[in-house]
Amino acid sequence: APSRFDENIISISAGNSNLNWALHTGIESGFVPVLFWRTPPVLREEQNADDPCVVLARHLPKQVHSIIFGAETADNHKDIASKVAARRKSPALAVYIVSTSMDHENGIHWLFKDVPSRVVRLQSYHFFSPQEGAYDTIGVDRVSTLFSCKTTYPRRHVLCFDAGTAWTYTAIDNKGKIIGGGIAPGVGARFRCLADYCDGLPEIDHNYYHQALKEKMQENTPFPIFAKSTVDALMTTTFTEIANQTRYLVKHLLKKVKDDGITDQRPVVVVAGGDAAFVIKVLQKDFSGIIQAEPGAAMPSEDFDVEEAKHLVHYGVGQLLCQKVAPESDNPDDQLRETLKGNRLARRFPYLNYDGTDIFRGSIMSIKGGAKLEDDLFFVRYDDGDAEHIEFPDVYDALQLYLEVGEMKSGEKLKLDQVNKSINQMEQKSSKLKEDAPKRNEKRKEELAAHQATDVNRKQAQSAKRGRKKDKDSSSASASASASGAPAKKKAKTGKENGDKRTMYINKRIAKAFAGPKNESVIYFGTIDKVTQPKEPFYWHVIYDDEDEEEFDEKDILKALKLYQTHRKDDTEYQGPDASVVGGLSQWAGETSGPMRPSVVALARMRAPAHGGVGT
Repeated sequence: APSRFDENIISISAGNSNLNWALHTGIESGFVPVLFWRTPPVLREEQNADDPCVVLARHLPKQVHSIIFGAETADNHKDIASKVAARRKSPALAVYIVSTSMDHENGIHWLFKDVPSRVVRLQSYHFFSPQEGAYDTIGVDRVSTLFSCKTTYPRRHVLCFDAGTAWTYTAIDNKGKIIGGGIAPGVGARFRCLADYCDGLPEIDHNYYHQALKEKMQENTPFPIFAKSTVDALMTTTFTEIANQTRYLVKHLLKKVKDDGITDQRPVVVVAGGDAAFVIKVLQKDFSGIIQAEPGAAMPSEDFDVEEAKHLVHYGVGQLLCQKVAPESDNPDDQLRETLKGNRLARRFPYLNYDGTDIFRGSIMSIKGGAKLEDDLFFVRYDDGDAEHIEFPDVYDALQLYLEVGEMKSGEKLKLDQVNKSINQMEQKSSKLKEDAPKRNEKRKEELAAHQATDVNRKQAQSAKRGRKKDKDSSSASASASASGAPAKKKAKTGKENGDKRTMYINKRIAKAFAGPKNESVIYFGTIDKVTQPKEPFYWHVIYDDEDEEEFDEKDILKALKLYQTHRKDDTEYQGPDASVVGGLSQWAGETSGPMRPSVVALARMRAPAHGGVGT
C-alpha cells in the first residue's frame, strides 16, 4: 500500500520499445500524474560500464532530478541521494513498475539500486480480480489501462483500443467486469514483419505512413483498394484490415449493450497509443477519406462516444493507489508506526564511517508488523546504502543517539519534532525502554569491542600463518584507535607477498581513512595490485600512493571501494567512474516485495540474529 506521507511517486511503463515515465503528486492531490517523459531502456552495456546513479540522472528531467538528487547541479551520487531522501517525509521514493519486458524491468531495478526507494512491480491482480474477469496471462499494461477507463467512465460499457507496437482491444461492461479482448500486430509491426520476411518489400517507417495518412485526409482521396505501387499496396491493405476490424468490434460492443438492455448509458470507445489518431479517424463517417468504404456499410457513430486518451497506464496507476491507501487508524500502535516511519536515527558499528567515526546515520523506511508493536521489525537504510532490520528497543536507542550527534559533519538534526515525538510515544508505550537503555548501550559497547578484538586477532593470526611480517606497534595502535572510534593509524610496509593473481579487484583504486598528526581523519589513496592468497579466504595487496602498503581481505576491499566513491574527486589519479566493481557493491534497492537482500557490508555489521538481521 502507498504511504500517505509520499509527496511524489514515479510510475514507469516498461513496454516493448521504450520506458514511459510519469511523476505523480501525493495522496493529497490524488496521485495524479503531472509530468510525462520517455527514455530508451537501460542497456546491459550501461549496467556494466556506468554507476547506476549517473545513468539514472540521464533518464530524469530537471524537476525529477531535484527530487532525487537535489539541485540540478548536484553530484549524481548515492550519498547525495541519501541526504536528499533524509529530508523527505517518506525517505523511500515509491516507484511503481508496469512491465511487459523482464529485461527492461531489470534495468529499472538497477537504476534505483543505490537510491533510497521502494520499487514495486504491479501485477494484473492489483487492478482486477479473477471475479472481475482477470485471467492469468492478461498483460498488466492492458489491465492498468482498463482500470483507468473503468474509473473514468463508471457504469458504462467501454471498449479500449491501444494502437501501439501491438494493436490490442479490451472491453469492460457497465459493472466494471472484463469482457475480454484481442491482440494483433500494430501498424508499424506489420510493415516491419513484411520487410523482414519478404525479400524485395520495403520497410515503411512511422513518419512516412503518418505523412501519407495526413495527405490522404487533406486531399480526401483514399488509398485505392487496387493499388498500382508496392508501397500503396502495403499501406492500403494494412489500413483497410485495421479499419474494418476496428469498426467490426465497435458494432459487436453496440450489439452487446443492446442485448444487455442498457439504454440509459452510451458506451465509450477509448483509443490510446502512438497510432490513436488513425484509429479514431477510421471510426468516423466514410473512414475520414483514408480508405474506400465498404459498399452499403455504415457506421452508427451516433450510438457511442469516442475519446482519445494518453498516458492511460499512468492514470490507472494513480487511480489504483488512491484506492489502496489505508485509512488512518485509531489504534495507538498504528499511529506510532506512522510517526516512526521516515525518522532519522544513528547507530554505532565496529568499523569507521567516511568521517572517521563509528557512527552511521540512516532512515526508517518501513515496518514489518508483528503480533504487537514490540515485535515489529524496522527496516533501516543507512546513508552509505547498507540496510538491516532492527527491533523496537534498537530503534529507541538509535533515535536517542541521533539526538546526541545529529547529521554527519554539520550536526544538524533533521525532523527533530518527529524524533522527539517518537521517543516520547515509545517511552509511554514501554516504560522499560528508558530504564534499560544504559544496560543495552553497555552491552552493545562490549559487543563492538569484542568484535574489534576478534577481527584484529583473526587478521594477525592469518597474517602470521602466511609468514607475513607485521609491525606490532602499528597493529596495536590501529586496534586501539578503532576501539575508541578514532581513525586507524596507518600500517607500515609489509614483507614479501605472494605473487599469484586474481583479477576481480586488480588495478582498482581505493581509499582509507587514517589518523593524522592531530588525530584528525586523513584520506589516503591506493591501488590493489595483486592477490596474496588465491584460496579462500582471499587476500589482496594494496599499495598506497606514498608507497606504504597493506593487505586487505574482501571486507576491507569493499569498504575501501565504497569510501573511494565518496572521495574519488580528491584523487589526483582519478580518471572517471570505476563502476565495474563498485556499481555492484550495494545490492539493496530499497524494500521490495521479495526477501531481504542486505549488501555485503551490511552482513558484517554487528547485530544479533534475533534482531532480524544476519549475525556475524
